[in-house]
Amino acid sequence: MRFSREYIAEIRSIDLLTYLQNYDPDELVKSSRNEYRTRTHGSLVISNGLWHWIARGIGGKSALDYLIHVKEMNFAEAVEHLGNCINKKMTTVVSHKTKYKFKLPLPCQDTVITNYLCKKRSLSEEVVSYAIRHYFIYQHDSDVVFVGYDEGCKARFASVRSTVGKDRRDIAGSNKRYSFKLTFQSDSDVLNVYESPIDLLSNLSLRQLKGKAWRTQHHLSIGGAMRIDHPEKDRKLPIALEQYLKQYPQIKTINLYLDNDRAGRDTSELIKKMLDNSCEIIDHVPAHYKDINDELKHFICKRNEIER
Repeated sequence: MRFSREYIAEIRSIDLLTYLQNYDPDELVKSSRNEYRTRTHGSLVISNGLWHWIARGIGGKSALDYLIHVKEMNFAEAVEHLGNCINKKMTTVVSHKTKYKFKLPLPCQDTVITNYLCKKRSLSEEVVSYAIRHYFIYQHDSDVVFVGYDEGCKARFASVRSTVGKDRRDIAGSNKRYSFKLTFQSDSDVLNVYESPIDLLSNLSLRQLKGKAWRTQHHLSIGGAMRIDHPEKDRKLPIALEQYLKQYPQIKTINLYLDNDRAGRDTSELIKKMLDNSCEIIDHVPAHYKDINDELKHFICKRNEIER
C-alpha cells in the first residue's frame, strides 16, 4: 500500500497524547500534573509533547512511532490504523503548553540521599558533598532532586529520582534547556556530555577516585537519549546541548559518555553528525558496561579486591 507524502505528514503530525486521549483513553494514566504513563507499560512516560519508554530506551513524539516501536505494527499497518481512527472520529488536538509555574520541591534535612548516592550508586563522598553544598542536589521526602540553573544562576529545571524505587521524572514547568550541569571552568573549551545526572556524577567520581583533577571543564546532562527512527530532516540536537553551546561558543571538544545501548549509540551518532564541522567529538561509550555508573562500580570492586 502506497501513501502520499502529504498524507504521511498528516498522520505523523498526530502526537501520542493526542492519539491516546482521542482513540484509546483507557490506556492513559496520569502520573503527575503534566505527565502521563500508559497502563500497559508503566515506564512509558508522556510529557511536554514527547514520549519515552524508559525500560527500552525508545522515544519519540508521534503516535506513528509509538505504534511501530511499542505496538510492533509495521509502517503500513500503523499509517492505515491512524487513518481509520481519523475517519471514524475527528481528532481533538491536545495542548502541550505547561499550565504550571516551575517551583522547586521543598528540601528536607536527612542523610537518605547521601546513603543512596554513595552506597547504592557508589558515587564519591567528596563529589556528592560538593554537589550538596553548592545546591545542585538536595533531598525532598525520599527523592533526590537534581537542579539545573540558567545563565543568571536561577533554578529553571529539576528532576527527581526516588531512592526507594525506580520512579524518576522532571518537575512540572521545568525548562529542558537548562538541564543538570556543573560548570567548573567557564573558559574551558572541553564539554563532557552525559545522559543523566547520575552518569555525570559517576564520571566525576571515577576521576576523583583515580586521583585525577575532577573540578575542571564543563559537564552537562542532556536528560536522556532516544532511538533515532524519524526522518533525517526532523532530527535535532538535544535541546540542553544546543543551549549550552550557545552559552559557551568556545567549546572545541565534546566527550560523549552516553549509554552502551541502542538509544545511547543513536544519540551519539546524531551529535557527531550534526556537530562534525564545528567540534572534535570523542565517543567514550563504556565497551564492557551498560553505562558509566556500572563502570564506576566495577572499578571500585576491582580496587577493593586488590586491596584485600
